[in-house]
Amino acid sequence: MRQVGVLSYLTPLLSTLLLMQVTGRALSWSIALAAALIIGAALLGTRRS
Repeated sequence: MRQVGVLSYLTPLLSTLLLMQVTGRALSWSIALAAALIIGAALLGTRRS
């Protein structure tokens, strides 16, 4: 069940990376910060209590 939770966090990250690759946009600070926040939330969500 935890894997589904992780995938729900990673879906926006993966879609953003795909969109950047398709459109040829460069990585900006705001996108990098958002990615770091998403990854951090996914890691916190998978921690055992």
